[in-house]
Amino acid sequence: MFTFFYFLLASELLFCYTMIMLPLIIRKRTITAADLDVIQCVIDENRNKSRTQISRALCQKWNWRQPNGRLKDMACREVLLTLYRKNLINYPSGVHDGRNKERNQSIETVDIDTTPVACVFSQLKPLQLQLVRGSKSEPLYRSLVEQYHYLGYRQIVGNHLTYIAFSGDSPVACLGWGSAAWSR
Repeated sequence: MFTFFYFLLASELLFCYTMIMLPLIIRKRTITAADLDVIQCVIDENRNKSRTQISRALCQKWNWRQPNGRLKDMACREVLLTLYRKNLINYPSGVHDGRNKERNQSIETVDIDTTPVACVFSQLKPLQLQLVRGSKSEPLYRSLVEQYHYLGYRQIVGNHLTYIAFSGDSPVACLGWGSAAWSR
């Protein structure tokens, strides 16, 4: 690794300078002076677009993807915001109008047989574990967690897996795992 000092003009009138040591490591991505130039070019090319669109354009330029092939959009937005807060890039202001449709959408209740299971585990029909994410069982999973979990349903952030355990046609358990907290 090399140490590079990047001087940024903070004010044209006062000629104040801020010294930032590069490279920076943000969200496990090393940011060099050359990367700052690329980032600023992408921002300038997409100046009248949203921050999400800018981060997606940068992810595509860098081919920055998750193991599942999706763009690392949220990580990229965090990188951009961190660089903006350090005054290393010019970044358009965020537009937040609270229109997160999925989060604000009420969860539809799915009716199921709620008769208590009164038998020992070995007497249950063969249990089947069904992956829920992206399947027709996703609304059932959301409904059950909303109704029976003490915190209700919330979208799991980051990489996650969700399953429903069935005994025959009856759901008997919902399972959800989320990735570990972001590391810096």
